[in-house]
Amino acid sequence: MPSTLGGRWCPGRGIAADVAGRLPWYRDDWVQGTNWGLKVLAPATYIFFASALPALAFGQQLAMDTEGTLTVVHVLVSTALAGLVQSLLGGQPLLIIGVAEPIVLTYGFLYSFAKHAPGLGPGLFLPFAGWVCIWTAVMCLLLALSGACAGIDKFTRFSGEVFGALIAILFFQVGIKGIVHEFQPAPEAAAAAAAAPEPAASQLLLINGLWGLLLSAGLLLSSLLLRKARGWRLGRPWLRGFVADYGVPLMVVGWSGLSFAVAPAAGVPRRVLTPNTWEVVSSWSVAGRLQEVPGTYIAAALLPALIITVLFYFDHNVSSQMAQQPEFSLAKPPAYHYDFLLLAGLTLVCGLLGIPPVNGVLPQAPMHTRSLAHLRHSAADAVVGVAGSDDDGAAAAAAADGGGVHDGYYLQLQVREQRVTNLLQSLLLAVCLGITPAIQAIPTAVLWGYFIFMAAESLPGSQLWERLLLLATDPQRRIKLLQQEHAAYLQLVPFRVVVGFTALQLALLLGVWALVTWAGIAGISFPLPIMALVPLRQYVLPLLFARKHLASLDAAAYEEAPGIADRLAAAQELYALGAIAEAPAPHLPVTAASHAVAGTPAAAAAAGSGVDDAEQEVLSQEFRGLQLRRHMTPEELAQHRRQPGA
Repeated sequence: MPSTLGGRWCPGRGIAADVAGRLPWYRDDWVQGTNWGLKVLAPATYIFFASALPALAFGQQLAMDTEGTLTVVHVLVSTALAGLVQSLLGGQPLLIIGVAEPIVLTYGFLYSFAKHAPGLGPGLFLPFAGWVCIWTAVMCLLLALSGACAGIDKFTRFSGEVFGALIAILFFQVGIKGIVHEFQPAPEAAAAAAAAPEPAASQLLLINGLWGLLLSAGLLLSSLLLRKARGWRLGRPWLRGFVADYGVPLMVVGWSGLSFAVAPAAGVPRRVLTPNTWEVVSSWSVAGRLQEVPGTYIAAALLPALIITVLFYFDHNVSSQMAQQPEFSLAKPPAYHYDFLLLAGLTLVCGLLGIPPVNGVLPQAPMHTRSLAHLRHSAADAVVGVAGSDDDGAAAAAAADGGGVHDGYYLQLQVREQRVTNLLQSLLLAVCLGITPAIQAIPTAVLWGYFIFMAAESLPGSQLWERLLLLATDPQRRIKLLQQEHAAYLQLVPFRVVVGFTALQLALLLGVWALVTWAGIAGISFPLPIMALVPLRQYVLPLLFARKHLASLDAAAYEEAPGIADRLAAAQELYALGAIAEAPAPHLPVTAASHAVAGTPAAAAAAGSGVDDAEQEVLSQEFRGLQLRRHMTPEELAQHRRQPGA
């Protein structure tokens, strides 16, 4: 809600509206969670692992970038504290908050600047970062009071996919650089390596590098395999679901254990270097050292604070938006303005405590909402329908068309909106602070493999990635894409427009990545071009592409069209759009669509099973990456085509 009253600007009106909208639901948030009983533990532990593993990985990356000034302990404290505050006081308890990769990058740039700045040095890095957080908190406060979060509706898939792809590339980059470092002397072991005989030192480095490469590749490949367990034919649905949800943390434990079972040499492989929580004493006193920062640098802190504010405005609100997708059919109102106000307070506290600031995180936020979703057996008022399963056991859904229900049996999607799971996962993160000796046993190579796994996991569901694959696909094989459920734009947008739109996104992505990678300290400004994508989409892209094409390529929902059973018809469709160069031959064989349709016996069986784990298996197939699929009918496709091209 804009901060206006009777045509006049009214600061804080959006915050007041959020509080008024969420406060009546506060008691119900706790009742819904406690009434769930022990079942609340499953989504709580699921999202705990989804938060804890990145926290460990980011902590290791921060320790390297800040030469041990910030460690895993600081990241865990920051993430646990933020989660507790969001679960107890936040407007939207489904939002997961933590330390994100952009902040890790930003703090790496800040440390590099402070280290070489006259009058600062590594010793004043945390007080300087404290001033950055103070200025950031002030700017976030002003944005929250001004009602700036009302602009969330301007954030579209175009900018979100470029940002998501940038994070994926950076994850790949960190993972690969980490593996390369396994073949190089560790900074803390440089003196020992210099004292050791040259052949022995180089041999140990080679052994450590090869062993690290094995651990990284093993973690990556086994995690990717287990994440697809729901599609396996072996095992019961509950077992496949358990393996898919918890296989990755189990692999972290398994490969860490294997590193002890096979120890080729002392100190090989390298392990996470982090102090125990009770040994960290110096960084908590940052608030008392703020006056040590020279006034020039206090003023200079305004620049990185502005950049972090822009980052938070984009990243935090997009994370909250993804956790509250319309397809989730949430019953309780959002609280964008109030949650951004709360973020301002958290940023201030983090700066004064000498820990990295937090914001809403992807993919954890929508993963949390997804873990709380279930299917209610009701056909009359269906919102999301389950439309059976294909040969691999995958399910398909269809949306109710406003006037009733499509042919077949439909289930309504509901989300248990409560605060207990966020509270429990935050408490579990706090427990990790007491088991730092166990964290120190994790090989660093396992975390590098996990970085690459996070990058690979972020690609499915990104239409930018899928369009890049489409461009690389043999034109004759593109026909098969239309014979199964596919993105609606394949039938609505000329191929040359798809190519141009994708090329523009790719060029912007590579430009921002080059800024982060090769611009030195100027790379800290990378959130600015990311934020510039929003007005670029609003004002420039309509001049380059037809609005109806943009509506399909940049749709908020993940729209899918039904498969075309006739291979000849599918080929003719692609030829008309310019996706294949040659006219299809009339003798092309007719093949059946691979995806089941609503009303099949399989659909009725899935709908009537009433088994929670089977429902979760069905529901899991309805996601493309972080978004629920919206299934379009042939009538809807025809209606889109009839829209004017302006």
